Amino acid sequence: MPCPFGFAAEEEEDASKTTTKAEPGPSKIPKELLNSDHPGAWFFQHQYRIEQEFNVKAKQKREKFRKRLDDVMRKKGKVVVWPKNDREADKASFHSSELSDLDSDVNSYHSLATCARSWIQDVKYREKGAWMMGIFIGIMMLSAAYCCIQISEVQVITGKHPKTVVQQSWLPYIYAASASCVPLAAMARFAIKKRNKKLLLITQIIALVVYAIWAATICTAYYSPVTVNPKSKAAACRGITGRSSNNALSNIAKSLRHLRNGDSAPKAGSTKKPAMGNKRHCKNLTEVDNELIEFVAHILVSACVAAISALLVVVGGFWYRFEIYYLEKRATAHRRRHRRRKHRIPWEKIKLVGPVMNCGAGGGGGGGGGKCPFSG
Repeated sequence: MPCPFGFAAEEEEDASKTTTKAEPGPSKIPKELLNSDHPGAWFFQHQYRIEQEFNVKAKQKREKFRKRLDDVMRKKGKVVVWPKNDREADKASFHSSELSDLDSDVNSYHSLATCARSWIQDVKYREKGAWMMGIFIGIMMLSAAYCCIQISEVQVITGKHPKTVVQQSWLPYIYAASASCVPLAAMARFAIKKRNKKLLLITQIIALVVYAIWAATICTAYYSPVTVNPKSKAAACRGITGRSSNNALSNIAKSLRHLRNGDSAPKAGSTKKPAMGNKRHCKNLTEVDNELIEFVAHILVSACVAAISALLVVVGGFWYRFEIYYLEKRATAHRRRHRRRKHRIPWEKIKLVGPVMNCGAGGGGGGGGGKCPFSG
């Protein structure tokens, strides 16, 4: 009895002996159909062209995926060893969502920076904590610079007089306090740019250290002010201000006068009258004293502003920390929402399997093998 549907017994017997199903591919389509003018050959030609385009796109996407996965693993300090066979590589392929999960770490804000920037651009979110930290840093730097300018003016004034006349023990500490503001400003700028909580914590610690330095400098300036030595001023102004002085001040003035003239100091108990003070020198010391009081007042005010600004940087750091937590939460939701909206075709996981691709390949009846229906 002849086999129905035009199949031969030898072909069925050969098909039953085959242990593996034929893999789909462009070579399984008979070559005579690719160049045939048969009315039904267009279907196979169209299918062949689609499969060729699919293979090109699949290869491009596979290379793109490999490059992206290599970059992700390189950031994690790992290396991906790819199999040489493409079929084995297809088995190890990932979906786009799986690769996004591998590239994203919900517990780390640094890995979500891209999503956070996208979300910030979408809703035009303004980081007020970062702005306040920047403003406080600017005020602190301006105050420190103003302190340095005032200190230079004080040094110009006091440089004309010896250190025994003008007391200026704590002035160099202002430069150290002002210099400590530079690393604080740099670290704060870096922490705001990176939006990193660890860098923000380091910035707050540095701000506390700077605040302590300014506070110590202010206390030192308060308890040991920069003024003209009262004994030197009293000796210079003796007899000019109309106030009498005690024996100790008289002896000091007498000693200064004799040392200036190159004579030996008078002996104690001398009957000579003490000399009158120098009017010009007294006036000069009085003007210097008044200028020092004014400059030191400006320095102390600027130092207080710098110290308060450093303390406000710490407060602004806590504010910005809460904003970072909020951004992490919103960035995570933004990443998940965008991942759900993606409708990407996983080309690496699609396999074309069907009777059209297996025709003429000697496949079984269940797989659609045998003669092609339009081979006549």
